Amino acid sequence: MPYPSWLGYLFAAALMVVGAYCLARLVGLLVLRCRDGRDIAAGHVLMAFAMVGMLVPRWNIAAVGFWEVVFAVLALWFFTRSGLTVTYEGFSLSGTPGRHLRHYLIHAVMAATMLYMYWLGMPMTGSGTMVGMGGSMPDMSQSMSSGPPVGAGDPGLTLFLIVILLVSAVWQLDGIGRPDHLHQPVAVVAVTGGAGVTGSPLGDGEPSADRAGASRWLAPQFSVLCHIVMCISMAYMLVLMA
Repeated sequence: MPYPSWLGYLFAAALMVVGAYCLARLVGLLVLRCRDGRDIAAGHVLMAFAMVGMLVPRWNIAAVGFWEVVFAVLALWFFTRSGLTVTYEGFSLSGTPGRHLRHYLIHAVMAATMLYMYWLGMPMTGSGTMVGMGGSMPDMSQSMSSGPPVGAGDPGLTLFLIVILLVSAVWQLDGIGRPDHLHQPVAVVAVTGGAGVTGSPLGDGEPSADRAGASRWLAPQFSVLCHIVMCISMAYMLVLMA
């Protein structure tokens, strides 16, 4: 599907900002020794910079094979974390256990979606030509008699992923003012008056009085906005394949 080149650059620029912030947030979590949330921040960094390379190929910072391995491992990690959350904290979509489960599941879906896009090949130009992750792809207007065009994917699966991503974006936007919806570490929530779990088998951080002001400079609201930008960007890229 053709798209204006400036729009691709706009999404790529927004994702670069997201990646830079999430990298700074990851460093902050490491400095504070907050284990909870590190994997999500790292996942955001990897997804953001990988999508930048998809939208603007000359800005790609790694080989295609590297990204595919990364997102396969990332999807497996988040699916495993989802299973551990249910095992140790029970199945719940509310409170701290629900926050963990929601975040792990949506990030597992996002990592799997990245794999899906690499597998299909991502349109890189504003014309009808498809340029995939590893080279040129056939034109989308090729004859239906020769089979579905490379990069089109399964319409049902593509639509399902688009809906999941947009629902996640709306969900996060709706709950941006509620602490239990924010991407802040449990250790930080615990010392700032929110609900927290310490000593969890999932590896949540230990609270400390020295971290009482951490919630402010870790900017959980901005983290949620970054997640929303990533979901919308990923949904947009999927639309190009539909």
